[in-house]
Amino acid sequence: MNGRRLLLTGTGVIFILTMLILSGSPGIIQAAERCDIVTIRGRDNIEPSLLSVKKGDCVVWINFTGSTAAGYTKQDVQLSFKEGATCVRATKAPVGFKMDVPSGCYLTGWIGYGETSSLMFTEPGDYDYEVQFKAGGKNTGTIRVK
Repeated sequence: MNGRRLLLTGTGVIFILTMLILSGSPGIIQAAERCDIVTIRGRDNIEPSLLSVKKGDCVVWINFTGSTAAGYTKQDVQLSFKEGATCVRATKAPVGFKMDVPSGCYLTGWIGYGETSSLMFTEPGDYDYEVQFKAGGKNTGTIRVK
């Protein structure tokens, strides 16, 4: 009984501390104003290749390289940003991205057909990214934050 009481008390303390920390930093739990989608259909087809968003918006990249209407075969893709610390300071809430040590910014793992990755952009500027195709080839795009 004492072990269970100690576990419940510890869990309650952790919950209360977490809520206090989050209430003191409302930016941590703030949601994006809007999410825009970039569709990767093939090596020569990223829609749109230049996307303009507002500060606080998120961007979701989706791999649709297997779209039969476009005549492409399914292939895995990988996204990377090269702006280093500027990119890290200007984004938050990365989903499917990890830190790329050489560039100092973000890199995804291989994204399969129908899978997504996303970032929220918090600072104005142009952020260039590269899409690498596992079967070979690359393409680029830009996120313009106003």
